[in-house]
Order: sequence, then structure tokens, then C-alpha cells
Amino acid sequence: MPAMNMHDDPDRLDDGRLRIAKIVGVHGVKGAVRLKLFLDDPATLHDFGPITDVEGVAYDISLGHQQKGHWVSMIDGVADRDAAAALQNTSLYVDQDARPDLDDEEYYAADLIGLKAVTGAGTVLGRIASLDDYGAGPLLEVALTAGGAPLVVPFTKEVVPTIDM
Repeated sequence: MPAMNMHDDPDRLDDGRLRIAKIVGVHGVKGAVRLKLFLDDPATLHDFGPITDVEGVAYDISLGHQQKGHWVSMIDGVADRDAAAALQNTSLYVDQDARPDLDDEEYYAADLIGLKAVTGAGTVLGRIASLDDYGAGPLLEVALTAGGAPLVVPFTKEVVPTIDM
């Protein structure tokens, strides 16, 4: 489940691009940025083709080291703190068709967002709002049709026995 949801930017754009990272801050004075990756394996960052922002501007990113849950990274053409700060809160996207195929019973989070959540008896509970993992395993957040606080359930075979894309 490579992509994760941060609730503030779309995980999928109307043109089919998927969010894989977000620039969340700056690091130092030489243009380094703090990058939040939404990938299981950071080494796959460049496996998906060009990395672009919402406007389609391409970014050439060099991953550095991990620090406090983010990757200190360099972006080609960003040479100082001011230039890096101007990119803060920029979400980065790749073409969804460039994603590798998954094994059976593996899913991209962005493909699950928006699906109906239905009980075994066929009652529609609502729609999947996010898939998050805080370290103890993935959790689905369901925005309930009836309103109120969302329902959060473990994303396990026992709780979610079938997925109909």
C-alpha cells in the first residue's frame, strides 16, 4: 500500500496523477527540503517516471538521509533556503499508469479512497476517506453516510474480507 493520505491535498488528481510525496519544510541554508514520502520503499521514488507538482512542473529529487520521519532531500535548481521555503507544502505526483502491478490482495491506498464501505449484510456504511498507518498496522477511516464521527477500522482480512474495486 504505497500511498498514504494526509487529508490536506488530493491523493489523486483529475488527470490520474497520484501523490507520492510532499515538501513539508526546509533543512539548513543550502536549499535542502524535508520530504514526506507516501511510499513503502523510498528507493522506488524514481521508478514511476517524472515527478511533478499539481501544475505539471517536473522536479529532479535526490534523496538524502531520513530524519524525524522525513527525508532530507535536494531538488535540482534549488540552491538556497529561500528557494526551498518557496516550495513548502508542495505535493508531488506521478502518473498512475507508471505504478508497478501489485500481487493479489495488495492495493494502492489511492484506489481504495472513495470506495463504498458495506457490511456483510449489504448495508452501506459510507465511503473510505483515508488509509493511514501509525505503526500498528493500516487503518481505514470510513466517512459514515449517517454523518457524525468517522468509523476507523483495522484494514485486515478479518474486518475487510472482500474488496470489490
